[in-house]
Amino acid sequence: MQSDLDTVIQQKVRALPINLQEDVLEYVEKVAASNARQEGSLEHTVADRLLAHGLLDESPSLLTDDEDSDFELIEIQGDDLSEVIIRERR
Repeated sequence: MQSDLDTVIQQKVRALPINLQEDVLEYVEKVAASNARQEGSLEHTVADRLLAHGLLDESPSLLTDDEDSDFELIEIQGDDLSEVIIRERR
């Protein structure tokens, strides 16, 4: 039953225009990230299933909490990116 569902979802997503496929991928990534906080390995599971169905070319690098804690922000000169985007959209 799950295999049939996977096949139907895969066919429906592949039939969408590329921009909508990207929207679906962004949504799945957002849901996976949200659920990963709750279930730990769900993000890996989603990435593996998308990879298995040919919706991803390679598995994304998924940082663990230890790897993420070593991350250091780089100080950049100039306006905040969000301010630049808002200004340019006007």
